[in-house]
Amino acid sequence: MVLLIIHNDVKESWSNRSGHRYFKITSAGVREGYQPLSGTMAQQIRSAPGDSALYRYIQTNLGFTITAVLEKHVLPKQQSREQTTEIESKSKRAVDYFVSQLPEATGLPPERLVLVFDSDRARIYNPKAGPRVTVDSITVQDYLRERARAAGFAVIDTELSFSEHYNRNRQRFDFLGFSPFRVEWGGNGRREGRANG
Repeated sequence: MVLLIIHNDVKESWSNRSGHRYFKITSAGVREGYQPLSGTMAQQIRSAPGDSALYRYIQTNLGFTITAVLEKHVLPKQQSREQTTEIESKSKRAVDYFVSQLPEATGLPPERLVLVFDSDRARIYNPKAGPRVTVDSITVQDYLRERARAAGFAVIDTELSFSEHYNRNRQRFDFLGFSPFRVEWGGNGRREGRANG
């Protein structure tokens, strides 16, 4: 089983957003939870178009959600050192739980599990661009890599192979999909990812 890891997966795994499953982290430990849809702003907006099949298609297949709109167009608030420390602590606990549970949840031995880490493709195309702003810190992303390797999972980091391929061929790995909030891997990205797996 191959899982593509992007820059916000760890924090989103323990963020209890409406209509999503998540890792509930408490002083007693980590367990899986579910936050049902409620009368939130997102639910009210969803009901406006009558919960149509078209809206469900846009939300499910194109990644259009109110959360995505807010993340793209509303500037994130500056976090205090205490908030950052708490976020990293929760994220590391989520990583430990995820890594420990994945073999049993999938029914696969660790050596059959592959985590593919996405790269900063915008910076590969334009090295003068600043590093992308990520939700999961570099510390948390590195922690996931280390814990996965220690558990026996295969870990693939696409940064080096994508950089080499782009410098050699000048071919992009992605395209802006039907949603302005999701940049999808194209054929090049999938081929290069497989070649390094």
